[in-house]
Amino acid sequence: MLAITAALLPAFLGGLGLVLLLTEFPRKQLMPWVLLLLMTVGSGFGITSVVYFLWRLFSLSPRVLVLMDWAVAACVVAAAILKIRRSKLSATEPALENGINDAPSGLRRILSAVFFLMLTGTIVYLVSATLRHPQGEADAVPIWNLHARFLFRGGANWAAYLTRDLSWTHPDYPLLLPATVARVWTYLGRDPSLVSALIACLFLLSTVGLLVSGLALLKGREEGYLAGMLLLGTPLFVRIGGSQMADLPLSYFLLVPLVLICLYDQSAKPPRGLLILTGLFVGCAAWTKNEGLLFALAILIARFISKKIYSGWWPTIREIGFLLIGMSPCLLLVFYFRTRWAPANDLIGPLQLHMLTARASDITRYALILKEFLLETVRFSRGFVSLPLLAIYLILVRTRIPKSLRAGTLTAWLTYFLMLLGYFFIYIITPHDLAWNLEASLERLYVQLWPMVLFACFLAAKGPRELLQKA
Repeated sequence: MLAITAALLPAFLGGLGLVLLLTEFPRKQLMPWVLLLLMTVGSGFGITSVVYFLWRLFSLSPRVLVLMDWAVAACVVAAAILKIRRSKLSATEPALENGINDAPSGLRRILSAVFFLMLTGTIVYLVSATLRHPQGEADAVPIWNLHARFLFRGGANWAAYLTRDLSWTHPDYPLLLPATVARVWTYLGRDPSLVSALIACLFLLSTVGLLVSGLALLKGREEGYLAGMLLLGTPLFVRIGGSQMADLPLSYFLLVPLVLICLYDQSAKPPRGLLILTGLFVGCAAWTKNEGLLFALAILIARFISKKIYSGWWPTIREIGFLLIGMSPCLLLVFYFRTRWAPANDLIGPLQLHMLTARASDITRYALILKEFLLETVRFSRGFVSLPLLAIYLILVRTRIPKSLRAGTLTAWLTYFLMLLGYFFIYIITPHDLAWNLEASLERLYVQLWPMVLFACFLAAKGPRELLQKA
């Protein structure tokens, strides 16, 4: 375990340095630090996965990889320290967290106790799931961990799996997760399954923590704990999170940009670096799964519309420009990987115009997809009632969106609906058997979007304190 920690250290240091370099949150309070540390997980793995891919392209020695990792981490940390020394911490933005100076209420104590009890139960489940399925479940073995082993064991022939002959492994999938796992294996000189399991757990717990801390800063801790409880109380989310597939890492990277956009909107003098960091996380989503490319398009469209409504043309164009700056490194890397190395996607490769026209004009496909979307919405809370509880909560407290959060809330909801629309039309054009494709993937698509849905709902809802005051 000590060796794994040493292998993860440059990732965490580099990620922390990057987040500190590009943010200006008030850091004398707890929740901003929690949020910063949780963002360190994704930003650190994003940096080191890119470094590992570049290292693997040239088939260099493991010592060179260590030097590259630490050189990048040292440069980013040094830049962050220099920036912090030049800035006056006493002049940073006032507290973002709603009611942070209030004495903890009885409601907050109860909610926090229940949340941490559920979190403890989730951790116990993750340990148990890892012991039962050390290699992961479902797609983890034939896709994500297999790709990682090609990267680790393949040497100069690491790209041997990038062929249509192995289409069942989806060789066109991006490499953030496989490269993150393979990098730690390279440090260790062996490939224990504990590494992939640990990384899966980190992403799951970080996603929960991001939802809680982000809402705590934007709305209040009560809202954060409630949203976290509903997320932990969704068995499908927890099960897929511990399966070592890429759906939870993607869910993490879908949530972070929305949290950052809302924090940007709520700050009196938001730093431009916050937009660049937001773009970097969007780029990491594209470097994680193909659905991340759809997310990049969806959030750009959603942010353009919402910002234009509330701020006009010039602020909108300027903000989109900074987002594109942050997104460009990973998007260029994905473009290079897809055009130079990876075979065509199984949805796009065999597609022909007459086939597309035939599927798009088949009304029965639309009916089947709509039916499955509705059924999955009903089935989604399997074993628990998180979705009905959310609906009841929203009906009781109703909605009230602060002026400073209106653009961010609209961005979150538009992004969600654009993602659903994109998934819908991908099913329309799929060359695979439609019923099988829906059964095999739809529940995982819902899991990807679920933290985003909870975040958007609690942004728009009144707080539980107001409900108790009315009672």
